[in-house]
Amino acid sequence: MQLMHDGGVAGWPATLTVIGGGLGDIVVGMAIAFRRSSRRGLWAGIALIVAYGIAGSVLVPFLWVDPLGPLLKVMPIIALHAAALAVADDR
Repeated sequence: MQLMHDGGVAGWPATLTVIGGGLGDIVVGMAIAFRRSSRRGLWAGIALIVAYGIAGSVLVPFLWVDPLGPLLKVMPIIALHAAALAVADDR
């Protein structure tokens, strides 16, 4: 793993992380799209978002103060997933 001067990660670990995260997002989105698996998909989404937050905090902690808030947006996303879980049975 190659660390960059600003604390980020470069090389194949970064590529693997981006591709894996993207595929994880697609799988979670597809699970949420279908009623039968939506609750599991929402819980998986929360777990994935928490994992993103932890990994981002460890690898690139300066993103917490970035003006566009790439790590700050995990909190409202978790709240939206929780709201969707609350009404999932009524869907």
